[in-house]
Amino acid sequence: ILPHQQQVIIVSRECPTNQTNILPHQQQGMGETKATQREVKDELDRKLELSRPSRELLEELALAAAKDHSPEATFQYAFALSKSSEKSELRYAVTILDGLVKEGYEF
Repeated sequence: ILPHQQQVIIVSRECPTNQTNILPHQQQGMGETKATQREVKDELDRKLELSRPSRELLEELALAAAKDHSPEATFQYAFALSKSSEKSELRYAVTILDGLVKEGYEF
């Protein structure tokens, strides 16, 4: 084992002899680990932001659902709404989807 690596011992419960495997992993200092976690969180937040629907799209889908009165249009609106960052919109999306399920709609 090199000086910059540490040993990680994995014990397998499924193995009848309870053998161990030693895997080398690079050591990271606490500052590096925290910085890495922050980078991962920031990247996830950025990706989630990209998946949120625009106000214009939500308005278009709401109008289409109100006009068509079809389960498909309602589902599209509720699904898009479920990607919102607003708690009230998330609750409303769940209410709509719950109603569709109670009416027997299958996605």
